[in-house]
Amino acid sequence: MKFKNLGQRFNYIVQRYGNSYCLDINDTKITFDELDLFSNQISNFLIERKLKKNDNVSISLKKSKLSYSIIIACLKLGISYTFIDRKSPNDRIKKLMRSLKSKLIISEKKIISNKNNLLVNDFKKKLINQKNYLSLDYVNKVNPETIAYVMFTSGSTGFPKGVAIRHYNVLGFIDWARKEYKIKSTDVASNLNPLFFDNSIFDIFGGLFNGAKLVPFHREELLNPKFAMKKVFDKKITIWFSVPSLLVYFLNFNIITKKNTFNLRKIIFGGEGFPKSKLKKLFNNINKNTELINVYGPTECTCICSTYKITNYDFKKDQIEKYAPFGKKLIENFYMIILNKKNKVVKKGQIGELIIGGKNVGAGYYNLPNETKKYFVKNPITKKRSDIVYRTGDLVYRDKKNNIYFSSRKDNQIKYMGYRIELEEIEQVIGKLSSVKENAVGYGKKNNLNQIVCWISHKSNVNKIKNNLENKLPSYMIPKNFIELDFLPKNQNGKINRKLLSIEYFDEK
Repeated sequence: MKFKNLGQRFNYIVQRYGNSYCLDINDTKITFDELDLFSNQISNFLIERKLKKNDNVSISLKKSKLSYSIIIACLKLGISYTFIDRKSPNDRIKKLMRSLKSKLIISEKKIISNKNNLLVNDFKKKLINQKNYLSLDYVNKVNPETIAYVMFTSGSTGFPKGVAIRHYNVLGFIDWARKEYKIKSTDVASNLNPLFFDNSIFDIFGGLFNGAKLVPFHREELLNPKFAMKKVFDKKITIWFSVPSLLVYFLNFNIITKKNTFNLRKIIFGGEGFPKSKLKKLFNNINKNTELINVYGPTECTCICSTYKITNYDFKKDQIEKYAPFGKKLIENFYMIILNKKNKVVKKGQIGELIIGGKNVGAGYYNLPNETKKYFVKNPITKKRSDIVYRTGDLVYRDKKNNIYFSSRKDNQIKYMGYRIELEEIEQVIGKLSSVKENAVGYGKKNNLNQIVCWISHKSNVNKIKNNLENKLPSYMIPKNFIELDFLPKNQNGKINRKLLSIEYFDEK
């Protein structure tokens, strides 16, 4: 069935599964009908407030019936939504707000001091008298090119970049996910990922918008692996999607077993490398009917672009790669090409930049036209204006079996705990502190643990730096260690020699 927008898609799901529950939050079950009616109330409030198509609504709330209803309400009206990490420092949140120019912000605490920021309790009060019917005229007017959501990544300029994804991008993803993972209304998907994080797109749209049930996990629950795995078993969750870091964390507690993975059809992971030793342990510990799947996909390309099923083959002695491949076949909505510096397709075994094209490539960076032009470009091979591709910056290669492996980055970007981070952003924030003369930030493995470190000139005040950063950067971006040096080494161009610093500090040379 063809849909023009996500509102139509959701209405179709409601018509088919209205009486079935779609959310199980804190042991409270909510049906598709209930979610639909509540989202209609929110839609009517947004209309009353004069919000219109192409506006943006920012949300800084915990996972709740309200959170998911706001998402659906926005989609019905062609309003883009953005989730903001509730625990982000105020300075960073203010940067995001300036970038978004949101017409409404719904939050637990005041983010900005103007009338556009509604506290959640005030917002709920305003919904009481709203009707729960919404004319389909509003939904049908939303075209496929309309922005569905904006999701932020770290920015190389020191400023976070909002990735804009359109309705038709997500519709393509929904259909592909349903076919690829055989998602049905009988499935129960975990929502382990924060709603401001790219992986949540799979949970919401791959799961909920295919008629599956969604069981959200709160941050606090994941800090207790024993409790979380019991919940996975008790709720009969069939699809798990998370970053490898979470799986490794759970493995360290030895609580992932054949018994408690009995209901799981698929454990899907992506967002960072999964060390082979830990991956093998997971492979051996899970139920024999549970598929283990590695996926790859930048935020700019609607969550997942390639998928690879883990088998015994990946643990053979001749498989010397540190990590499993992230893909083999091209998936329905994408094509991938690997190019060298001269924009020529590389041969098997050769390293080149991964270029992604197809209908799931996003619209670009929200309100950042120059950044968009830099990364969203005409296909260097076809050179057609209509054939826009995304330059990932990921350096990859294919083996003889066409498996695709990640090699490195062409820039200073990293994946840490599933988050995409530009080290330059951290450097710029630290560099603006009055107590810092010079600094450089690096990432690597030290004592078998991945970590972000910062090298600073000798007379900088480390304690003062740490205290200041807590108000300026999310916790996952704050360097674990600060290393004081008499001076930071320079290369021939007079720039800080980050490569030399990394070689001398990290385990892997």
